[in-house]
This record gives sequence, C-alpha cells and structure tokens, in this order.
Amino acid sequence: MKGFRVEQGDVLLSIQMVLTREEEEARRRLPAAGTPQHPPQPRVATHRVAPTAGRPVSTSVPTAPHAPLRPLRPASSAIPAPAPIRNGKRLTGPLAMVDALTGVGTLHALRRDLMLEQAWPLAGRRVPVLIALEVAALDQIRVDMGAEAGDQVLKSLVEVAPFALRTQDRIYRSGRNQLTLLLPGTDGAGAESARSTLEKALHRRLAGRGYPPMRLAARKLDPVALAS
Repeated sequence: MKGFRVEQGDVLLSIQMVLTREEEEARRRLPAAGTPQHPPQPRVATHRVAPTAGRPVSTSVPTAPHAPLRPLRPASSAIPAPAPIRNGKRLTGPLAMVDALTGVGTLHALRRDLMLEQAWPLAGRRVPVLIALEVAALDQIRVDMGAEAGDQVLKSLVEVAPFALRTQDRIYRSGRNQLTLLLPGTDGAGAESARSTLEKALHRRLAGRGYPPMRLAARKLDPVALAS
C-alpha cells in the first residue's frame, strides 16, 4: 500500500511538470500584456543603383516631385488700355514695329511716327511727304530667280537707303513688295529726287548678279489718311 502511494505521487508530479512546461511555452508565444500590437508593415522594394565614379550610391525610395509653384499675380487696379481700332476693326495682339526681313519699321511704326509728327509739329515745318515705292516686276523676279532673290532686292534697297537719302529721311516696309519713304520738310521735286537716287543706288548694288534692270515706281500717299 505504501509503495502504491509513492508511485501515484510520482505520476501526479510528472503530470504537473508537463502542464507547467506547456503554460510557460504558451506565455512565450503570446505577446506580453499591455504591449501594443502593430499590423505588419508592407515591405517597400528599393532599387539599388550601380555605383559610378564620383557619385554616391543612394538606396532611398524616390518621392513624387512637388507641383511647381505658380507665380503670384501682382495686384493692380489699373485698367488695361483698349486695343486700337483701324478701319472699323479692333486690332488684337502685339503690333510688330520692326520688319523681320529688312530690319526697318513696319506700317504700324510708320503710323506711330506720323502721329508724333502731327502731335508736336516744329515751327515753320511743312507736313512730311510720304512716297510709296514698289520694285517693278518683283513678282516676276521671284518666279524666275526664286523667293530669296526677290527678298534680296528689298534688303538691298534698304541697305543703300542711308547713303542715298538725307539724314532726316526714313524708310519703312509697308507691304510685301512695297517700301514707304517718310520725307520731312520736302516737296514733290524733293520726293522725285529721292526716288531717282534710290533707283540708281539699287542698280549699282545689284549689278553683275544676274538681276534685270531695276526700276522703282513711286506714288504719293496722304499722311493724314494713313495716320487715321
């Protein structure tokens, strides 16, 4: 009977030890009480750039570029001036004052200069004379010799103008094949002299280049009607 009791106590002790060991393993697997549990974070794939000479290797994840900042619009209470009106139509967009081909003033620049002449007339100064110049058969020259040859005639006429005209005279391009002379303080005879001098200078400039004889056709323009 005594031996039975000892054997039964050994069995109970073994069972208690097994249960104790299982409880300790369960505690180790479970998080400690009061510890905040965080969800698993997704892994971000990074691209490792091959190192190059003189440049450090960066393994950081690129971020999206920021949107460009818009410039602040200056606050202004000024009311923009209305666009000018020409022949009953309101002009929009910037007015070109310099001709891209010849480098002289355009028809808009001519109108501006005429308005200045009329706004501040000099004492005893007559109304300036306007002469429209056209190179005869310039369209035929473009057909026979090419568009660049026709453009060269206009550029050559502009280049010889400072040497053939007076210091106060000015030249503008007012059309595809037309130039206009602004001749302050002159008359009809002075205008014809300016046309003839330009024609001779243009002929000398283009001599030996295969161009036909150059002739300038002139007609007088009304400064008041052109400036209005």
